[in-house]
Amino acid sequence: SELEGTVFLNRLKAFAAKGSKVKFFHLGGELSSYLRSVKEFRLLEYEQGDAALLRELLRKGEFVQDNENDSEVIVHSAEIAIAKVPGNRASTAPDHLMRLFSYNHIMQQMGARGLVGEEGGEDSTLVEEAHKAYVVSPVSSLVVLETQKDYDRFDIKDQDNSLKNASFSANGAVPEPHEWALIILLAIVVVFVYLKVKI
Repeated sequence: SELEGTVFLNRLKAFAAKGSKVKFFHLGGELSSYLRSVKEFRLLEYEQGDAALLRELLRKGEFVQDNENDSEVIVHSAEIAIAKVPGNRASTAPDHLMRLFSYNHIMQQMGARGLVGEEGGEDSTLVEEAHKAYVVSPVSSLVVLETQKDYDRFDIKDQDNSLKNASFSANGAVPEPHEWALIILLAIVVVFVYLKVKI
């Protein structure tokens, strides 16, 4: 949105509309917001690693292949691929894997459409997928209110077949950073009191 109306963004949109991708090798630390956005919209054939890997790829004349499809997404930051496969029983995997899959699948399906703002960029099936997985994406948002009364007052209904909000008791849940700080502080106090009693 900060680049809206600039020559740079107009040229980027024109490039994206052609369905072209840029081969991109990331050597450094964290990606900038701009590069992260372009990558999430699948405008980059992305690979990351050190200089030795880059030299090896250049020597062989090879580059990473885009293996994503409708049932598999790649999460480069975690160095994993998540595949959605049909089964005959309910999954026991943690909720966050489905959320990761859904968010990346939405971005993959939107592709350049999302950046270009092309008609049909808000496909109803993508909105439905975001709703079921409870994820915020370019096609969806979440409303968070304080009490159930607030939801009732504004007539906001929850969907029965969605993942619902993440909860601490859910499989794979971890404490938030401030909760870790409290846990560590409590452990330090316990150790200090224990050592003081011993001495």
